[in-house]
Amino acid sequence: MIKKRMYNMKILKQYFIISLCIFLLPLLCKGSDWMNWRGPFYNGTGEAKNLPISWSLDEKENIAWVIELPGKGSSTPIIAGDHIFITSSIKADKSLLAICVSKKNGKILWEKKLGTGRKVKRNNMASSSAVTDGKHVYFSFGQGTFACMNFKGKILWKINLEKKYGKFNTKFGYSSSPLLYNGKLYIPIIRWLPRGMKISTGIKTDSLLLAIDPATGKTLWHSIRNTDAVKESKDSYVTPLPYKYGNNHGIILSGADEVTCNDPESGKQIWRYLFAEERDERWRLVPTPVTANGLIFFTFPRGEVMRAIKPDKKNFSKTPKMVWEHKGNIPDVCSPAVYKGLLFVLDTLSKHLTCFEPSNGKIVWEKKLPSRKNFFSSPTIADNKIYCINLGGDVFVLSADRKGELLAKFSLVKVKSRETCAASITVSGSSLFVRTPTKLMRVKAK
Repeated sequence: MIKKRMYNMKILKQYFIISLCIFLLPLLCKGSDWMNWRGPFYNGTGEAKNLPISWSLDEKENIAWVIELPGKGSSTPIIAGDHIFITSSIKADKSLLAICVSKKNGKILWEKKLGTGRKVKRNNMASSSAVTDGKHVYFSFGQGTFACMNFKGKILWKINLEKKYGKFNTKFGYSSSPLLYNGKLYIPIIRWLPRGMKISTGIKTDSLLLAIDPATGKTLWHSIRNTDAVKESKDSYVTPLPYKYGNNHGIILSGADEVTCNDPESGKQIWRYLFAEERDERWRLVPTPVTANGLIFFTFPRGEVMRAIKPDKKNFSKTPKMVWEHKGNIPDVCSPAVYKGLLFVLDTLSKHLTCFEPSNGKIVWEKKLPSRKNFFSSPTIADNKIYCINLGGDVFVLSADRKGELLAKFSLVKVKSRETCAASITVSGSSLFVRTPTKLMRVKAK
């Protein structure tokens, strides 16, 4: 009886500590850390200063350290204090690893196997980026494993969402990253379930938005995301986005022919914006939206179209209205970024980088990058510089202003034909953190 009471007290203490950290997240998450996939402002930008314009592995120019990684993956480095978190997949035995690296010296502090993956087309099971509250880190993998660990590498809880909600059946492998916001973890499952595939919970739907308790891993609510999208158009690889407009709060999610907004507390769908005028079987969606001044910017599937919509501030449940639309060099994969009152968009295939006026969609400038390879990673902006890295490991740096001057272009690594640089660059302090197919490096001006 006494042992049971002590065990319950231990669990209660653990729950209290995690809950407190989540509550203090806005205070802990400073601009100097990169604690989720798109950074401290959820828009691909950071507050790092004195960042270098160029660097070289061969000449060891501006390289603080570089390490070889166990396995491969596409997740973006997540940074909190002296800790860097990434995921990796081992080809030989399909192990899925959670890895912690010292920001100071590049030493691997720990690595833990959290699951076993499977083969997916043109991707891997270690594509989702981790998220942290500054004390705990949450890892997600493409076969449903989701786990909470402390900074010493201890697993606090681990669940498998596929066992409860069915296979993450996206054509190119599940790649959405979790969102940690206002004391909850938000997990999107937007996929196409072929006829006959069952969900063990009995929930008869393809897609869901989940809210999970960060302290326990228990589901707080699930919101069924019904859609009339067909076949591959039901697939979405986006990450949930927090949205605040006046006193209104929501979780934005795009994909399956629509943009939706859910109440962060209850999960109730507040509004639904249908953007597909016709049903296309191949309209899977990859780029995550961004927001600025109440506007929500999202791309259409397969690129070519970007649209800005704005909800009604007084009647928030009303369907948003379109503010502007642009047809042109719009990305199929890369997510947009917002920095100092400007909207930046990198087209995956045409290699054009475009700067927009967010309020009206007017083009400030448009530059075609001298790149032979396509771009999958999203642009990262800090210190008045835009950093882009293509699939072949070539880096392009431009000024993040109304001129868009090309400051540098250089080849970082030689990438093998079947390997790609798909992870976005992250920033912290006065350093850049770059992940290639086999390496992780800290770039710092000397």
